[in-house]
Amino acid sequence: MIWQHIPYFKELIALMSSSLIVLILIFRSSSSRKYWRIRFFIALGSLVLFVSKFLEMGFVNIDLKLFWLKAQVLSIILFSTSLFVFSLYYSGREKWFNRMGILLLWIIPLASGILMFSDLFQTLVFENIRLAEIASFVVLKKEYGIWYWIVQSYSIFLILFSIIFLNRLKRGSYYKKQWQTLISILVLGVCPAISASLNFFDYYPYPYLEIIPFTLALGCLIVSATLYRLKEEEIIDVDNCSVMESVDDGIILLDKRGTILYINKIFKNYFDISHNLAVGQSLKNVFPDLSNKIEAYRYSNDYDRNLKTFNAFNGKTYDLTVSNLFDLTKKYVGKTVVLRDITEKQTTENILKESEEKFRLLFEKSSDGIFSYNISDDKIDINPALSRILGYSNNNGGINHKHLRSVLGFARDEIRSPHLSNGRSFIQKQINKKNNGTIWIEISFNRDINHDGDIIYNGIVRDITSKKVFEDKIKYLSFHDKLTGLYNRAFFEAEIKRLDKKRQLPLTVVIADIDGLKLINDAFGHENGDRQIKKIAGIFKTCFRSEDIIARYGGDEFSILLPNTTMEKALRIIDRVKETCKKESNRIIPLSTSIGVASKTEAEQDINSIIKEADDQMYRNKLMNRRSPHSSLIVSLEKALEERNFETVEHVRRMREGIIALGKELDLSESSINDLRLLSTLHDIGKIGISDNIILKPDKLNRKEWKVIKKHSEIGFRIAKSSNELSSIAKPILYHHEWWNGEGYPSKLKNEKIPISSRMVSIVDAYDAMTNDRPYRKALKKDFAIKELLSCSGTQFDPYLVDKFVKIC
Repeated sequence: MIWQHIPYFKELIALMSSSLIVLILIFRSSSSRKYWRIRFFIALGSLVLFVSKFLEMGFVNIDLKLFWLKAQVLSIILFSTSLFVFSLYYSGREKWFNRMGILLLWIIPLASGILMFSDLFQTLVFENIRLAEIASFVVLKKEYGIWYWIVQSYSIFLILFSIIFLNRLKRGSYYKKQWQTLISILVLGVCPAISASLNFFDYYPYPYLEIIPFTLALGCLIVSATLYRLKEEEIIDVDNCSVMESVDDGIILLDKRGTILYINKIFKNYFDISHNLAVGQSLKNVFPDLSNKIEAYRYSNDYDRNLKTFNAFNGKTYDLTVSNLFDLTKKYVGKTVVLRDITEKQTTENILKESEEKFRLLFEKSSDGIFSYNISDDKIDINPALSRILGYSNNNGGINHKHLRSVLGFARDEIRSPHLSNGRSFIQKQINKKNNGTIWIEISFNRDINHDGDIIYNGIVRDITSKKVFEDKIKYLSFHDKLTGLYNRAFFEAEIKRLDKKRQLPLTVVIADIDGLKLINDAFGHENGDRQIKKIAGIFKTCFRSEDIIARYGGDEFSILLPNTTMEKALRIIDRVKETCKKESNRIIPLSTSIGVASKTEAEQDINSIIKEADDQMYRNKLMNRRSPHSSLIVSLEKALEERNFETVEHVRRMREGIIALGKELDLSESSINDLRLLSTLHDIGKIGISDNIILKPDKLNRKEWKVIKKHSEIGFRIAKSSNELSSIAKPILYHHEWWNGEGYPSKLKNEKIPISSRMVSIVDAYDAMTNDRPYRKALKKDFAIKELLSCSGTQFDPYLVDKFVKIC
């Protein structure tokens, strides 16, 4: 990309800068959006014209020169279209902007953009484009196609009609700046015309510079600057007759002899008369009643208005205002007569008078308390409902006005407070009733001045005791955990900001997490999980101090803030928590938490880092608990199976011995045999999630109950997956009821797709069930049980594993 020195560089830079300044001024102006957009695009057209001309002259690459030549053409279209839109708005022709009008206006600009930037059709716009060197300055030589002349004709057409529309505006009805706009538009049209004439005679006053786009851009700049100064408020018709036609009152102008000079539309509508029949006639002949009404005021030399009431023959009542008119020598020249229809107003006043008794009845019967307090005579009037609210008898007997003023907040020192001086005020306060009961009331009142100049406070009183109770409950719930009653996370985070002060140091943070809550939820149900959370919360309330902030931070996580507490004190409290957890645990579900603690001792320490330190320590402790060789949770699950008689101790022992023997026969690794040992104990753990009514039913299960019982393998899978200690046997638990031929459940797996440990468990479990007593039958003989296994080999059981098991039996 090569750049050449541009003739008229300073002039072009100055004109581009001027266009940019005008564009910025228009952009920052506060005029309405309609005129702002039009002015902005006209100014934008000027700027783009100058910039594209500048760049087209400066580049020597033919593609860049052609690109900026296209930009000139598009900016001319943009300017002419925007100017045409402005002229339509300016001359009151907005109705032209329907869908069809907008489509016709923009079809040529859109087609021009497509044609110019299309390799296939751009020859319709430019033909024979080439570079030429004139006195060492590279210029673009081009021949224009038919579409270019269509675009130029279209732009000239729009500019011409813009000048016509603006020139045909009604003269005398607009402000003086109209002529400035018209002159600038004429300059825009004349300058390119003169330039075209010079080119026609082959006269080029400025070498290297195409004069037509340049003069058009200069005209754009002049129009943009003029339109910036033109505000839409300055082109509003302010004709006096228009003003009188727009008012809602009837107006007549009379000369000094009482002849009607002018009558507005409203007046004609009042009396259904024609303008032509009334103007030029004497008021006495057209409206004798009105003429008699204003006769006494005829020769007054006073400017003041004379206001009377006039009952017209059409059955309506009007306010009559008569004003004298005088010339510059103060000579009386006529009158202005204004009639305002007050029929509806008088009707309204009558209605108000008739409803005064109804209002009094409303005052007496309202369920809300109503009062009116006159400061000047220190008297207060209340309705029966307010008497009842404040504890007085219904007949207002025994009212203590001093107590009443104090209750309503109208004691002398309170009434002068600024917030009660003007407007409407709301007060909520707790008061003692006359009978010593306590309630919350809401007082809404405003300040008025009556016709005697007395200051009056009128208001309504409501008993909001139940509302306050509800609000307090909502406030409590917004900062407390519903399950435990402890503070919630939002309150805890707010307290961190409040307590993170130097005077609260050392500030200790404790993070605690319930061990194995997910496993408890899966194994024993969410009800037991919630019970575990509440137990831990109760232990925290007992062990920590009243000034400590205890919050349930998440599902099984708790956070505690201990202000002015050293690490040593915090550790002693944590020891109490652990001891209490041991005491509160039962043999089925252990109560255990992993706890982390950190302390902020210096003001410059970041409290968030302290919280993270405590959280990390808690997580490390939780990992240590999980890595124990045989965690308390597994023991709890085993105990749960025993407690509910799902599996006897002897059955578990036999299962363990049989499956270990089979594993050794198969030369399995020690870790695999350990998993088999765990699997033999907990393969039916999912049954603790089945209702006792089904799992312990002595009779034969029906189809629906059998469908439920078959879910126990999936329940057991979820329980095992929720614990790191049991995750290795999760899939064997899930598939231990699958059959070798694919007719088992839950996934109908076949052959080796069934985990080998699941196949082993099914064989050992079936053999033990047959060779031991059951409630519904006696134990079978060993030989018979082996025959049964062999008969089911290849259908229910893995044939290879059956042979191995029979061998060790």
